[in-house]
This record gives sequence, C-alpha cells and structure tokens, in this order.
Amino acid sequence: MSVSELFFAAALMLAPPEAPIPPISSEEWPDLQIQLCQLGVELQILDKREADFLLVKREDLATDLKLLRQRYADLKDSPKVEDLNRFPNREEVNAMLSFNRNYRGKMEARMISEPHKADYYRGVIKETDELYQLWDSVREVRSDFYYVSVRRQSLSKLKERAGVAAFITGQLPPCVPTWRFQEVK
Repeated sequence: MSVSELFFAAALMLAPPEAPIPPISSEEWPDLQIQLCQLGVELQILDKREADFLLVKREDLATDLKLLRQRYADLKDSPKVEDLNRFPNREEVNAMLSFNRNYRGKMEARMISEPHKADYYRGVIKETDELYQLWDSVREVRSDFYYVSVRRQSLSKLKERAGVAAFITGQLPPCVPTWRFQEVK
C-alpha cells in the first residue's frame, strides 16, 4: 500500500456524503477495500463486525461510502469510544437503573397516598426520570453489542445531558435525586 493509495482512500471516505465516486477498477478494488475498512474502523465510523457486509462488494461502494461519509459528518465532534472507560460498567449501571425505577415507583405510590404533596412528588419523579435518561445513555455506551457508531452517539447524548465537566471527569450525578432525601430522625 502506497501513501498515494492511503490518501485516495481517505479522500473517498472523508468527502461529503453526496460527493461523486470515481470509477474503481477490479484490480484496484481489493487494496482499496482493505484501506477503506481500516480507515473506517480507525475513524470509529465502521464497527469491525460491519466489515462483514459493508465495503464488501465493489458495486455497493457508492451506497456504503455514502453511509460512512454521513456517519463521519454526524460523528466528527462526538467523543471516541475510549471515553467510556470513565464510567461504571454495564452491570453497575443496570443496578443503578433498577434502583432508579424502584425509587420512582415509591414516589408514585407516595404521590397517591399523599395527594396534598402531589406537586412535590411530580417534581421528584421528573428529576428521577431525567437521571434515568442520563444513566441509560451510560448503559448504551457500555453495551459492547452496539456498533461503535451507536456507542459514540450515546457518548454525545451523555456529554450533553451530564455537561462537559462531568463528562470529562467521569463524575456523573447520582442515579436518583439524593438532594431530595430527608434525614430520618
């Protein structure tokens, strides 16, 4: 593989989604196909598992490149998958989400049993649901059965929901609104 072949593959991959694709000969295709797959994986727009069906046939190149070019455009500002290592593993997150749903159920029950405090409990439930959404994004990020592009989208959602500082430090809010807890005497 020459440097010019690498540049050609990069130019094809990084072009706008609708950019034309020059004709590729059957002799050029095997090396170009390898380069495009490697580049897509390195850019985290192609999951290794997708290489079994994307960029496989030369006649599908236009369709496959359009998809990957659009992913590149959509994900160019998204965090890389390695950023997920700042956050708890999937099993821990599942436990937090289970606790969140249990807590929410208790707040719904209290809203029914204490109708004079319904507005308060609605606020607690709203905060609980917002925290669920944040931690559900963490679960998506930590789910390695999702393709890399989905996980990067989830990282973007998480960064937006948590805020840049919390995302960078990995210091996310609790899974339930602990600031609503009251001291029991």
